[in-house]
Amino acid sequence: MVRKRPASSHAQSAKGKIAVFEVDTIRVHNVCRRLARAQLAALLLLAGPAVAIDAGCPQWDASGTWTLIQSNNTAVELKLQQNEHGFSGTASFGHWVDNDFFLCSIASCGKDYVGHDGPVVGSIKGNAFEATVYWDDNAVGVYTGEVGPQGLIVGTGFDKNNPSNKAQWHSARTMACPAIAAATQPQAPSAPAKPPVALGRVQSRPGLSNGAPPGICEAASSARTRNSPAAPSLERQCAALVQPTSQPALPVVDADWREAQAARGATLAGEDPLATELRNALSDEAERTGFDYGLAVAEGHTMPGPGKDAIGAALEADERRGFELGVQFSLDRNANFDLASRGAAIMLSSPDVASVRDGSAIGARPRMAGQAALYKLGFNIATGLFGDPALGAVGNTQMGPGAKKIRDALSPAAAQAGFDAAVRYHLAHHYGQ
Repeated sequence: MVRKRPASSHAQSAKGKIAVFEVDTIRVHNVCRRLARAQLAALLLLAGPAVAIDAGCPQWDASGTWTLIQSNNTAVELKLQQNEHGFSGTASFGHWVDNDFFLCSIASCGKDYVGHDGPVVGSIKGNAFEATVYWDDNAVGVYTGEVGPQGLIVGTGFDKNNPSNKAQWHSARTMACPAIAAATQPQAPSAPAKPPVALGRVQSRPGLSNGAPPGICEAASSARTRNSPAAPSLERQCAALVQPTSQPALPVVDADWREAQAARGATLAGEDPLATELRNALSDEAERTGFDYGLAVAEGHTMPGPGKDAIGAALEADERRGFELGVQFSLDRNANFDLASRGAAIMLSSPDVASVRDGSAIGARPRMAGQAALYKLGFNIATGLFGDPALGAVGNTQMGPGAKKIRDALSPAAAQAGFDAAVRYHLAHHYGQ
């Protein structure tokens, strides 16, 4: 995606991961021109008559960290590793915005960091540079450019999903030409020949077919390793290219996978009282095992996705029921971790509130007895938002659009019912008024 600086100071809530690049494009462009002229002069002084700079570089080196300065006053950072097929790596973009979260109406607000990242793949053939970034918000940025004689890259970029979103860009540093650098060095005495060393590090990766295009599939493997939200999309593209007439292959749920996920899930369940309660409410051993798988697979996740769906489809029916419950619990908790933690702390410090939560979980909806822990999770989240500020809650005093968005994103029935019960209870108490 060709990243844009927002027109106003309001944007999404923070996803802060990457440093901000606030760029004065005129100043950087002037610095780059002076740097390019200096490097060209140095090469002309050092090179002998046999070195023809005008002939271009036989193979530019794209490895390292790059900043692409865009004409819309933003910048994208690329961290690249070059190999025999081209290059791959990661891309990032970020900026600070004013916080417009709904709680700002009752509390002071500062700046939020909005960041995006994703895998990047591309190639450099002759002087032609091309890179594709698969951003974590499902945008696809295409950057094409040309390397000048001094190594500065200049080009254009656009969002593949929105081609009208375009920008001009140039690199903030110059690209090295190893062949020219080698030609300018004094000749060393001859030595025994050594086997050639490929640029970058090339190694086989589990699950990649020799017939698959290395760019997409290596990016998919890298994204899965980093637990990037872009991983499922890249994996589908890789599978479609390898097996264009078949459906993407399901994950390999073998004995080693089951053992590792079950162990991790059991550990995670033991760290959260509500997860332990939910797991113990499952009478079937296969369901409990599936629940452990779900906790492990969704660890740190906040949104559903095709990767988790594919794993669930690969399990037996009893395991799948537990797996879906574990994923559901994890997503609801992880997406609201701060509020859930505040609510859980209030339950420990206020037995009266805990009694209301536990009693309503049992009495209000008996048919949900097996999902009482999800009800309590929803109650905890709303308590963290609407509870007594003196006990650590945010202290919201009305059900605004932000609170409704949190409520509606919870799993149907159980967690939403617990959230609603907590809102009614806490708003009736008028804390601090």
